[in-house]
Amino acid sequence: MEQLLICMSLSLIAGLLASRAAKAVRLPAVTSYLVAGLLLGPFFLGRLGLSGWGFGFGSLAQVESYGIITQVALGFIAFVIGNEFRLSALESMGRQAITVGILQAVITTVLVDIALVALHFARPDVISMASAITLGAIASATAPAATLMVVKQYKASGPLTRLLLMVVAIDDAVGLVLFSASYGVANALEQGRIDPVSVVLEPLLEIALSLALGAAAGYLLNLLEVYFHSRSKRMSLSVAFVLLTVGLSMVSFEVGPIHCSFSLLLVCMMTGTVFCNICPTSDELMDRLDRWVSPVNILFFVLSGAELDLNILANPMVLLIGAVYIASRSLGKISGSYVSCKATRCSEKIQKYLGITLLPQAGVALGMAATAAQLSDGHMVRNVVLFSVLVYELAGPTLTKIALTAAGEIRPEGRTSARVENKPEEVAQKVVFCRNVTQSLTNPVIFCILSIAPLEQFSYCVTDWLSQEKDKGEWNTMKSTGIVRGIDALGRIVLPKELRTSMHLDTDTKLEIFVDGDSIVLKKHRPAGSCDFCGEVDESSVQFAGYCICPACRRKIGAL
Repeated sequence: MEQLLICMSLSLIAGLLASRAAKAVRLPAVTSYLVAGLLLGPFFLGRLGLSGWGFGFGSLAQVESYGIITQVALGFIAFVIGNEFRLSALESMGRQAITVGILQAVITTVLVDIALVALHFARPDVISMASAITLGAIASATAPAATLMVVKQYKASGPLTRLLLMVVAIDDAVGLVLFSASYGVANALEQGRIDPVSVVLEPLLEIALSLALGAAAGYLLNLLEVYFHSRSKRMSLSVAFVLLTVGLSMVSFEVGPIHCSFSLLLVCMMTGTVFCNICPTSDELMDRLDRWVSPVNILFFVLSGAELDLNILANPMVLLIGAVYIASRSLGKISGSYVSCKATRCSEKIQKYLGITLLPQAGVALGMAATAAQLSDGHMVRNVVLFSVLVYELAGPTLTKIALTAAGEIRPEGRTSARVENKPEEVAQKVVFCRNVTQSLTNPVIFCILSIAPLEQFSYCVTDWLSQEKDKGEWNTMKSTGIVRGIDALGRIVLPKELRTSMHLDTDTKLEIFVDGDSIVLKKHRPAGSCDFCGEVDESSVQFAGYCICPACRRKIGAL
């Protein structure tokens, strides 16, 4: 027991320290966690023979013994992704997400099949036809965990991010169907017969059972949640239900000749979807749950890094097939996303960058590869998938960050610290007026950032812009978000997460309540005499062109 606790604590500490080093070179934290796990794994620190004391992992079998942590982390990740399937989001992007999710997966499978089947005809001794067809279906799977962690770390927000989170969730169901069909065909090629029950009925039944179980769990969670008013108890209840759905999703049983099982990701995702759509305070619970499960997520990625098997790098045939697999899968994801996004009339940025964000691949693909091990050369399928996971997990999060940044949905926030108030590094550097369609608003929101310009020029820019807005008749008009929230039994109402993110409303932000006729207006509380730029209160502040400016901001502007 002490060995288990020491190993878990050191893994968590190593992941956190690695994230500090990754920040210096602007890499996503997910990549640093994976590298930390790789260093703690059986090919580096584990070789020192200290795993008996809890220092590192001595073997891959020891890493696999922590599998319950991986399952629990995936459950929480899927539960949080379910929050993206709100009815308001489905009405605006649901059709696009379903179309893109299916088309890009099918196109990826077809391209990988073509490439590997061609390799089979060129070198039949390298890969069999059955394995080539199976790998094509495995290529459709995408890793939701790494994608979600990048989105959360950099607070990515926008239409591309919303569509991305929906697509990676849909990928699990689509990939399951494609894999079951392809694996059935592969078995038929080897055994000379095809089983319609395993090819068609069982995957469809698994999807239906998973969605039904998740919907029932989400509805029951909402029924019980109203009996608790303490935030900590309501969060504990949510954690209990996620653990319950993770446990239930591991159950499998037989009904005659039919094998019945559940998909962990689909069950937990459906639980989160149903709960978030019927519970008026689900936003608050999701935020608190995100913070609570952060250590579990870090452990998940450290363990994923420790599971990476470097022995496969010694097999040149695995490297050859893996290179073809990675190249054709990357082409399939990027081209498939582009074609499907263009067909559904998505914006140019989504068409250009969505495919890159879908490249990460991990747990779901490894599960499919484990099933495919029953093929005659199933070990080759597993090794190729392990090689691709090694590449995609290390490079995928960085590519996702680059794509979201290029799409304008990751904005630099400067250095942040929980010890001091967050002040962006670029204060008093730019005056840029831009229109950005936020995650939930249907009309533009104006963002004003300080500019490199003399104070007089800054004042002129503000005055000129405000006059233009007044001429358009857009000044002092409220913008409809299209979101409706109910008041609970305690008189509380939850502000949508999209608004809190776009308006930079943190947990401790104070809001003032105003009444304007029959309207209730919420505004950020600002003490009288506070600086319009940094928010600090200083008796030496001066008024200029209608703006309150403190001495510190005056010095910064004067130094430009």
